[in-house]
Amino acid sequence: YYKKSSYSEQSKDFEKARLDFFDKYKNIIQPLVSILITTYNQPVFFKEALESALHQDYHNIEIIVGDDSTNTETKNLMQEYIRKYPQIKYYYHNGPLGGEGLENSRFVFNNSNGEYVNHLLHDDLLMPTKISRMMNYFVQDLENNIGLITSARNLIDENGNIIGRCNPWQPWNDEVLSGNVLGKNIIFSQQNYIGEMSTVLLRKSLLKQNNGEFLTGYFCGFRDKANGDVATFLDIARQGKQCVFL
Repeated sequence: YYKKSSYSEQSKDFEKARLDFFDKYKNIIQPLVSILITTYNQPVFFKEALESALHQDYHNIEIIVGDDSTNTETKNLMQEYIRKYPQIKYYYHNGPLGGEGLENSRFVFNNSNGEYVNHLLHDDLLMPTKISRMMNYFVQDLENNIGLITSARNLIDENGNIIGRCNPWQPWNDEVLSGNVLGKNIIFSQQNYIGEMSTVLLRKSLLKQNNGEFLTGYFCGFRDKANGDVATFLDIARQGKQCVFL
Protein backbone atom coordinates (compact mmCIF):
# COMPACT_ATOMS: atom_id res chain seq x y z
CA TYR A 1 0.00 0.00 0.00
CA TYR A 2 1.03 3.67 -0.28
CA LYS A 3 0.82 6.41 2.22
CA LYS A 4 -1.52 9.09 0.96
CA SER A 5 1.22 11.71 0.61
CA SER A 6 3.52 9.26 -1.17
CA TYR A 7 0.76 8.17 -3.57
CA SER A 8 -0.05 11.78 -4.37
CA GLU A 9 3.58 12.56 -5.10
CA GLN A 10 3.88 9.51 -7.36
CA SER A 11 0.74 10.59 -9.24
CA LYS A 12 2.25 14.02 -9.83
CA ASP A 13 5.52 12.47 -11.00
CA PHE A 14 3.67 10.14 -13.36
CA GLU A 15 1.60 13.00 -14.84
CA LYS A 16 4.74 15.09 -15.36
CA ALA A 17 6.50 12.14 -17.03
CA ARG A 18 3.47 11.55 -19.24
CA LEU A 19 3.34 15.17 -20.39
CA ASP A 20 7.13 15.25 -20.91
CA PHE A 21 6.86 12.11 -23.06
CA PHE A 22 4.20 13.64 -25.29
CA ASP A 23 6.10 16.90 -25.52
CA LYS A 24 9.28 15.10 -26.55
CA TYR A 25 7.69 12.86 -29.18
CA LYS A 26 4.58 14.83 -30.15
CA ASN A 27 5.81 15.57 -33.67
CA ILE A 28 6.12 11.82 -34.28
CA ILE A 29 3.01 10.71 -32.41
CA GLN A 30 0.74 13.55 -33.48
CA PRO A 31 1.03 15.62 -36.69
CA LEU A 32 1.05 19.37 -36.13
CA VAL A 33 -2.33 21.09 -36.38
CA SER A 34 -2.55 24.86 -36.89
CA ILE A 35 -5.57 26.66 -35.45
CA LEU A 36 -5.91 29.97 -37.30
CA ILE A 37 -7.74 32.82 -35.58
CA THR A 38 -8.43 36.13 -37.29
CA THR A 39 -9.94 38.81 -35.08
CA TYR A 40 -11.20 42.38 -35.34
CA ASN A 41 -12.29 44.60 -32.42
CA GLN A 42 -13.92 41.78 -30.45
CA PRO A 43 -11.75 41.04 -27.37
CA VAL A 44 -14.45 39.38 -25.24
CA PHE A 45 -15.61 36.78 -27.76
CA PHE A 46 -12.05 36.38 -29.05
CA LYS A 47 -10.77 35.49 -25.57
CA GLU A 48 -13.39 32.74 -25.28
CA ALA A 49 -12.48 31.40 -28.73
CA LEU A 50 -8.78 31.41 -27.85
CA GLU A 51 -9.44 29.58 -24.58
CA SER A 52 -11.36 26.88 -26.45
CA ALA A 53 -8.35 26.40 -28.74
CA LEU A 54 -5.96 26.19 -25.78
CA HIS A 55 -8.12 23.60 -24.03
CA GLN A 56 -7.98 21.03 -26.81
CA ASP A 57 -6.93 17.57 -25.61
CA TYR A 58 -4.79 17.11 -28.74
CA HIS A 59 -1.24 18.03 -27.77
CA ASN A 60 0.57 19.10 -30.95
CA ILE A 61 -1.17 22.36 -31.82
CA GLU A 62 0.06 25.81 -32.78
CA ILE A 63 -2.29 28.79 -32.62
CA ILE A 64 -1.78 31.59 -35.13
CA VAL A 65 -3.59 34.83 -34.30
CA GLY A 66 -3.90 37.68 -36.79
CA ASP A 67 -5.27 40.84 -35.18
CA ASP A 68 -6.85 43.40 -37.53
CA SER A 69 -8.22 45.50 -34.65
CA THR A 70 -8.21 49.28 -34.81
CA ASN A 71 -7.59 49.45 -31.04
CA THR A 72 -5.20 47.69 -28.65
CA GLU A 73 -7.70 45.89 -26.39
CA THR A 74 -6.98 42.47 -27.87
CA LYS A 75 -3.27 43.22 -28.05
CA ASN A 76 -3.23 44.08 -24.36
CA LEU A 77 -4.99 40.91 -23.22
CA MET A 78 -2.73 38.81 -25.46
CA GLN A 79 0.43 39.73 -23.57
CA GLU A 80 -0.32 37.32 -20.71
CA TYR A 81 -1.19 34.51 -23.13
CA ILE A 82 2.01 34.99 -25.12
CA ARG A 83 4.10 34.71 -21.96
CA LYS A 84 2.26 31.61 -20.77
CA TYR A 85 1.73 29.65 -24.00
CA PRO A 86 4.66 29.26 -26.40
CA GLN A 87 2.42 27.57 -28.97
CA ILE A 88 0.74 30.92 -29.67
CA LYS A 89 2.04 33.14 -32.47
CA TYR A 90 0.41 36.56 -32.29
CA TYR A 91 0.51 39.23 -35.01
CA TYR A 92 -0.91 42.72 -34.50
CA HIS A 93 -1.44 44.54 -37.81
CA ASN A 94 -2.20 48.06 -36.54
CA GLY A 95 -5.53 47.93 -38.34
CA PRO A 96 -7.11 45.88 -41.13
CA LEU A 97 -4.83 44.34 -43.75
CA GLY A 98 -7.64 44.69 -46.29
CA GLY A 99 -10.28 42.78 -48.18
CA GLU A 100 -12.71 42.79 -45.23
CA GLY A 101 -10.60 40.21 -43.40
CA LEU A 102 -9.52 38.18 -46.43
CA GLU A 103 -5.92 39.43 -46.30
CA ASN A 104 -5.70 38.62 -42.60
CA SER A 105 -6.92 35.11 -43.38
CA ARG A 106 -4.25 34.83 -46.09
CA PHE A 107 -1.62 36.06 -43.62
CA VAL A 108 -2.31 33.57 -40.82
CA PHE A 109 -2.60 30.69 -43.30
CA ASN A 110 0.82 31.36 -44.80
CA ASN A 111 2.41 31.84 -41.38
CA SER A 112 1.25 28.42 -40.20
CA ASN A 113 3.37 25.27 -40.15
CA GLY A 114 0.78 22.56 -39.55
CA GLU A 115 0.08 19.70 -41.91
CA TYR A 116 -3.57 20.26 -41.01
CA VAL A 117 -5.38 23.58 -40.44
CA ASN A 118 -8.51 24.63 -38.63
CA HIS A 119 -9.83 28.18 -38.98
CA LEU A 120 -11.50 29.51 -35.85
CA LEU A 121 -13.70 32.58 -36.21
CA HIS A 122 -13.31 34.90 -33.25
CA ASP A 123 -16.90 34.40 -32.04
CA ASP A 124 -16.95 30.59 -32.31
CA LEU A 125 -16.02 27.93 -29.74
CA LEU A 126 -14.44 24.49 -30.17
CA MET A 127 -15.40 21.46 -28.11
CA PRO A 128 -12.34 20.18 -26.14
CA THR A 129 -12.13 16.93 -28.15
CA LYS A 130 -12.75 18.56 -31.54
CA ILE A 131 -9.23 18.29 -32.98
CA SER A 132 -8.42 14.89 -31.44
CA ARG A 133 -11.59 13.22 -32.76
CA MET A 134 -10.99 14.53 -36.26
CA MET A 135 -7.29 13.73 -36.25
CA ASN A 136 -8.11 10.12 -35.36
CA TYR A 137 -9.43 9.82 -38.92
CA PHE A 138 -6.53 11.66 -40.57
CA VAL A 139 -3.77 9.65 -38.86
CA GLN A 140 -5.37 6.38 -39.97
CA ASP A 141 -5.72 7.65 -43.56
CA LEU A 142 -2.39 6.28 -44.81
CA GLU A 143 -3.28 6.80 -48.49
CA ASN A 144 -4.30 10.45 -47.99
CA ASN A 145 -7.82 9.93 -49.30
CA ILE A 146 -9.47 12.32 -46.83
CA GLY A 147 -9.40 16.02 -47.68
CA LEU A 148 -11.57 17.49 -44.96
CA ILE A 149 -13.41 16.48 -41.80
CA THR A 150 -16.46 18.31 -40.52
CA SER A 151 -19.18 17.73 -37.94
CA ALA A 152 -22.55 18.70 -36.59
CA ARG A 153 -22.45 21.84 -34.47
CA ASN A 154 -24.66 23.88 -32.21
CA LEU A 155 -25.80 27.45 -32.63
CA ILE A 156 -25.12 29.47 -29.46
CA ASP A 157 -26.03 32.94 -28.24
CA GLU A 158 -23.62 35.56 -26.88
CA ASN A 159 -23.63 33.83 -23.47
CA GLY A 160 -22.77 30.41 -24.87
CA ASN A 161 -26.28 29.00 -24.45
CA ILE A 162 -27.29 26.44 -27.08
CA ILE A 163 -30.27 27.72 -29.07
CA GLY A 164 -30.43 25.14 -31.86
CA ARG A 165 -28.55 22.90 -34.24
CA CYS A 166 -27.09 24.37 -37.42
CA ASN A 167 -27.89 22.84 -40.80
CA PRO A 168 -30.33 20.03 -39.93
CA TRP A 169 -29.93 18.61 -43.47
CA GLN A 170 -26.47 17.28 -42.59
CA PRO A 171 -25.97 13.58 -41.70
CA TRP A 172 -26.88 12.62 -38.13
CA ASN A 173 -24.40 9.73 -37.98
CA ASP A 174 -20.70 9.46 -38.83
CA GLU A 175 -20.42 9.22 -42.59
CA VAL A 176 -17.71 9.25 -45.27
CA LEU A 177 -18.56 10.90 -48.59
CA SER A 178 -16.58 10.61 -51.81
CA GLY A 179 -15.46 13.78 -53.54
CA ASN A 180 -18.05 13.19 -56.24
CA VAL A 181 -20.92 12.84 -53.76
CA LEU A 182 -19.63 15.77 -51.71
CA GLY A 183 -19.63 18.06 -54.75
CA LYS A 184 -23.10 16.96 -55.82
CA ASN A 185 -24.52 17.49 -52.32
CA ILE A 186 -23.15 21.03 -52.18
CA ILE A 187 -24.41 21.95 -55.66
CA PHE A 188 -27.80 20.24 -55.53
CA SER A 189 -28.68 21.38 -52.01
CA GLN A 190 -27.76 24.99 -52.83
CA GLN A 191 -26.62 25.18 -49.21
CA ASN A 192 -23.35 25.29 -47.31
CA TYR A 193 -23.56 21.54 -46.84
CA ILE A 194 -20.25 21.34 -44.94
CA GLY A 195 -20.55 24.15 -42.39
CA GLU A 196 -18.65 27.26 -41.39
CA MET A 197 -14.85 27.28 -41.56
CA SER A 198 -14.54 26.89 -37.78
CA THR A 199 -16.15 23.48 -38.07
CA VAL A 200 -13.76 22.04 -40.64
CA LEU A 201 -10.31 20.46 -40.27
CA LEU A 202 -8.49 20.64 -43.60
CA ARG A 203 -5.51 18.90 -45.17
CA LYS A 204 -3.31 21.91 -45.90
CA SER A 205 -1.47 20.48 -48.93
CA LEU A 206 -4.72 20.48 -50.94
CA LEU A 207 -5.00 24.26 -50.65
CA LYS A 208 -1.71 25.19 -52.32
CA GLN A 209 -2.28 27.53 -55.25
CA ASN A 210 -0.28 27.91 -58.47
CA ASN A 211 1.69 30.83 -57.00
CA GLY A 212 2.86 28.66 -54.09
CA GLU A 213 0.63 30.28 -51.48
CA PHE A 214 -1.76 28.32 -49.30
CA LEU A 215 -5.19 29.91 -49.61
CA THR A 216 -8.81 29.16 -48.88
CA GLY A 217 -11.69 30.59 -50.86
CA TYR A 218 -10.44 29.37 -54.26
CA PHE A 219 -12.15 27.07 -56.74
CA CYS A 220 -10.24 26.10 -59.90
CA GLY A 221 -7.83 29.01 -59.30
CA PHE A 222 -10.50 31.70 -58.89
CA ARG A 223 -11.25 33.36 -55.59
CA ASP A 224 -14.83 33.71 -54.37
CA LYS A 225 -15.06 36.48 -51.81
CA ALA A 226 -18.75 35.98 -50.94
CA ASN A 227 -18.76 32.18 -50.61
CA GLY A 228 -15.12 31.36 -49.99
CA ASP A 229 -15.87 28.47 -47.65
CA VAL A 230 -18.06 26.72 -50.24
CA ALA A 231 -15.44 27.37 -52.94
CA THR A 232 -12.82 25.72 -50.70
CA PHE A 233 -14.95 22.64 -50.14
CA LEU A 234 -15.77 22.30 -53.84
CA ASP A 235 -12.10 22.56 -54.75
CA ILE A 236 -11.23 19.72 -52.36
CA ALA A 237 -14.10 17.67 -53.82
CA ARG A 238 -12.82 18.45 -57.33
CA GLN A 239 -9.51 16.84 -56.36
CA GLY A 240 -11.37 13.62 -55.59
CA LYS A 241 -10.81 13.73 -51.83
CA GLN A 242 -13.21 12.32 -49.30
CA CYS A 243 -15.14 14.24 -46.66
CA VAL A 244 -15.82 12.77 -43.22
CA PHE A 245 -18.88 13.92 -41.25
CA LEU A 246 -18.89 13.39 -37.48
